[in-house]
Amino acid sequence: MYVSGKKGIELRKQKYKKFFARYGKEVTIEAGCFFTHPQNIVLEDGVKFNRDCKIYGSGGIYIGSHVRIGPNVFIHSANHKANSNGMPQSQSGYEFKKVSIGEGSLISANVLILPGAEIGKECFFGAGAVVPNRKYDETGRFAGNPANKIKEGNKQIATYSESEKRVALLVPDECGWKDFASTFLSNLGLPQIQVIYESDKISQFGIVFVLGQKSKDLDSKNPIYYIEQSDNTQNEEIHFQLAPDTPKKKESGSIWLLNTLHYAINRLEKANGSYTNEQHNDLDLVFSLLDKYGSQVSQRLRERLVKLKQAHSYRFIKKDGVGINLIRKICNQDFSEAVDVNETEHLVRSAVDHLGNPKKTWILEGRINKSTYDFTRCLFYSLDESRSYDRSVSLPLILCIASGDAMNFPKTVKMVRGKENFRIKEGKENVIYLDIKSIKNYFLTNKCVESKWHLAEDSYKNNFSVVITKIRGMIRAIFQRHNLPFVQFAPWPAGYSFCFSVRYDVDRPINLSRFNELAAIQRDINGACGSWYLREKIKLNFDAHIELNKKNQELGVHIESGREDIMGKGVTSHSSPDSIYWKGASTYFNCVGSPAYVESLHVDSDYGLFLLDRSGQGSNCGLFSTPLHIPLEGTTKDKDLNYYNKYKIYKNQKIKNGGMLIIGSHPDLNQELLEDAIAELDMSKGWKVTIGKAVSRVAAIYSHGNIMCWSRGDKVVLLSKNTIHDLVVLVNGTRYVCALIANVPKTVG
Repeated sequence: MYVSGKKGIELRKQKYKKFFARYGKEVTIEAGCFFTHPQNIVLEDGVKFNRDCKIYGSGGIYIGSHVRIGPNVFIHSANHKANSNGMPQSQSGYEFKKVSIGEGSLISANVLILPGAEIGKECFFGAGAVVPNRKYDETGRFAGNPANKIKEGNKQIATYSESEKRVALLVPDECGWKDFASTFLSNLGLPQIQVIYESDKISQFGIVFVLGQKSKDLDSKNPIYYIEQSDNTQNEEIHFQLAPDTPKKKESGSIWLLNTLHYAINRLEKANGSYTNEQHNDLDLVFSLLDKYGSQVSQRLRERLVKLKQAHSYRFIKKDGVGINLIRKICNQDFSEAVDVNETEHLVRSAVDHLGNPKKTWILEGRINKSTYDFTRCLFYSLDESRSYDRSVSLPLILCIASGDAMNFPKTVKMVRGKENFRIKEGKENVIYLDIKSIKNYFLTNKCVESKWHLAEDSYKNNFSVVITKIRGMIRAIFQRHNLPFVQFAPWPAGYSFCFSVRYDVDRPINLSRFNELAAIQRDINGACGSWYLREKIKLNFDAHIELNKKNQELGVHIESGREDIMGKGVTSHSSPDSIYWKGASTYFNCVGSPAYVESLHVDSDYGLFLLDRSGQGSNCGLFSTPLHIPLEGTTKDKDLNYYNKYKIYKNQKIKNGGMLIIGSHPDLNQELLEDAIAELDMSKGWKVTIGKAVSRVAAIYSHGNIMCWSRGDKVVLLSKNTIHDLVVLVNGTRYVCALIANVPKTVG
């Protein structure tokens, strides 16, 4: 469309936007520009193209915010394959390699960017440069053919004067305290506070917070606040849903039945009342059993079964119902077939009476064997030749009661913390009381090593952001007392109030056409925001790495065996009976490499949580956990949003708090549900990106030490290790928007 001026820019926006993977705010495309495969091209906010650029997007192109593209620039993301097999060049096909250009970069006139080029943030390329398949460092200056560095990036050193006020958090010299303090401050998002040791000088700091028991007298003319363990707390129970560990020894066979029972109940809970006829019949057996033998069932088990009963709207008795044939096979007894309620009760009573042998080994070893039970997955086999599984609740429940194990059903794990007692003691010494021990438990994922966690409704109730908000408010009051500006950052770029991503757990194979359909759904909301987590066992009929790169999607790992290669990747946990679930830091001990981020199921947050792992190799304070995702479907047959709406209050809470909303789905299921869920949201306020990109921004802003901050008169000075555009800075509640260039001080206020 060769229409020049503002009219042409506006016309191109109206006509082009729907074809691009993302077409950001205030994108400018001058006359004469040519694009192919726009569905593979992401243009972030503020990108500007000068005249007559040619952009070939077949292999995928990402152009970050505020990039400037000069006239006659050529960008290609695919090459003809070299002739190595005797084929004619015209038939050799293509090699696809994504091109990415970091935010704030400037590409001068007539630059040629070749497939595979990775350009860092705030880079400059001189006119006529040829940019090959190479990674170019942030803030570098490049020119020539091939493009080489002609000038180093910014490397300024921060300097302070005595009139400038800084704040310190002093920790003991003992190993581990600094890691905890850094993690603590990262979650608080307070860039003005610097972690120092007792051996460091404190006279240069305006305020000093002391964490841990002080080991020596501190000499400072400035205020000192001692953070001490609160000893005046009232316990407040925080509930978590726990999936029991699967024992490996056959002697612990009773635990197998408990696992089987847990998985069966969990499956029905996800069905959310949308039961099949067989499941209704199964529940009739269960409730008849519960009416007669409820006193032999643990309180926790009864609570879960009662909730199922509330969703069990009618009674359906089917001849030869679920579990009956297996009971007959295991017990070697020909029970009469159930045809009505009375006979169902008789069946249950007969089964329990027959199985009520005091010797558990008769049940666990004599009747449950490899022909009837899968000891790896803790599931009974069906009687047919397909070796499919019987997933009834009634069968394992009958056996658990008969063997006396129903009272041992796993209880809800309770992580107890005190109600935050945030108060300052006036007098000779300022003392801040915090429940430090409980706060540590949130950050230490190895606290979960002995447990296997699954996502449940109660998981969202433990939102650590509530604790963070209270502590941050207390520190803000101290800053105000001493006339220090209180600085905070918003996690998302200016103009967006929350972040939105879609998580796809690939549990079963999908084809390329299905993948493209799901990418098109994202294009309809103007955002390439899909993160795909693949099980290692799943084999796709297309190259996932190439195709996801084309569509600017993220490729992660859906961990199952605990031995996958997770180096630098996002990781989610598979929750099936034969997987390891999520069990804290130990989930990744046998994997190859370290993950870029995880989903930690023991605690929720609004926009992510920095965790602290401790293992035999020492400590690591760099693990990041995303907020808990909101599951779209409970079963493979869901046809409505009933299950998704169970979590509506938590979804709305994340949006209201300006957090990260992650909708979790499975790509082979009904994606009309995803479209319906998206239609309920005001997407104009959502920053639509992959989970990995959101995590990278949060880490760049909040990870302690990435941004330093100090007071200079009535203003504040910011110094960032990373380039961050469209950063929202709040100084005593006043909002500023700025760009931080790596290693270049920025004055705000």
